[in-house]
Amino acid sequence: MFTHTCEQLSTCLAALLRRISRYDTDSLLSHIFSLVNPKLNIVDPLFSFVRQNNVQIMQEIHKSYSNELLLVWYNSLLGTMCGWLTERENIDLHHFQLVAISTILRNLFNEFSSQGLTEDELRGATYRMIHNRIEYEETMNIEYTRDYNYDYNYETSNGDNNQHVEHVNSDDG
Repeated sequence: MFTHTCEQLSTCLAALLRRISRYDTDSLLSHIFSLVNPKLNIVDPLFSFVRQNNVQIMQEIHKSYSNELLLVWYNSLLGTMCGWLTERENIDLHHFQLVAISTILRNLFNEFSSQGLTEDELRGATYRMIHNRIEYEETMNIEYTRDYNYDYNYETSNGDNNQHVEHVNSDDG
């Protein structure tokens, strides 16, 4: 019932994933993009978009339908992320891609959790697959991050440059 609507709402994530695809390790341009220390504030528009639409869904749609719509949308977003990761199944993720995906997953979980979806609904098979891939990539990236001492500052929308991104190893996703 909500599939088409959720596909349309997921286009913002698809656009963001296309942007971070520039860092694919087998890409010619990845070396050039890696020279510049990227900022994670490229994910801010996605989080603003999700938050604004969640609020609007909760205000405009009856409660019995809003939770179903939010769950379908959340699963659509996870499906988009899962598809992106599946396309890169045989490619090691660049550290920036790993941190971005980790940040997206954690913030999507927190945002949809704050809208009333239960942990059981949010931590389905697709979520676990993405989480497991992130943990695997983090394990593989330990040497890389130690050697190059990458530290991606995440500038929040209020301009706080000192908030550093934590990896997905925490319990909240």
